[in-house]
Amino acid sequence: MLHQVIRRAYYLKKHLEAPLLKEREEYLEYLAGKGLYRETLKITAEYLLRIVELLHLEEERLVSMEEIEKAADTWARSKHHHPLKKRFSKSGGKRYILLSIDWLKRMNRLKTLPEDLIPLFIRLFERRRARHASAPLLQERLLYLQYWDNLKAKNGTLRRMAQYQLLIMDLLRFHIVRNISIREIEKAAEKWATNEKIHRWNNTYSRYSQSTPHNCLHNIRS
Repeated sequence: MLHQVIRRAYYLKKHLEAPLLKEREEYLEYLAGKGLYRETLKITAEYLLRIVELLHLEEERLVSMEEIEKAADTWARSKHHHPLKKRFSKSGGKRYILLSIDWLKRMNRLKTLPEDLIPLFIRLFERRRARHASAPLLQERLLYLQYWDNLKAKNGTLRRMAQYQLLIMDLLRFHIVRNISIREIEKAAEKWATNEKIHRWNNTYSRYSQSTPHNCLHNIRS
């Protein structure tokens, strides 16, 4: 599989000589079977190398979420002599976490995540659990969802709230618990409502879209 994805001999040699060759190729074959393009598979192959390296996967053991987050931060801040990695990359860190979770789960080498033991989380995020699990403020987000679940909110409403929570954190850089001003909330809501590229739900200007993050943030602030 790697011979089809990586064509430059120098890089191909690095991939073939690294640990867990069979497991890496099997994962790439799985992704190729889902229709991913060669360039995406090539980038993924590079991430798998760094996952093996930074998590020391040559050792036969289970890996914790804390280890993954620490390795992702190291990867995001490092600079390799490689076209994929020339500067700090926030998105690179997120992708590192998501790929690590998915690949390690498939190899049965991921320690049970706390959110996998929470019935509400399992119910809502059967397919996108890794994305929500890797985001900051997990316990705070779950407590908020549980509050609305206790009020008999429907699953679809809870899932939408969970998506807005991730959006709110990005718009406000709200990755640790801190005080947020009303002005910050209003500016974030305006940005959300008028920028259709921020999220696929928001194709046109929407007063509902503007008010929903505003209301969620007001509840957090309260």
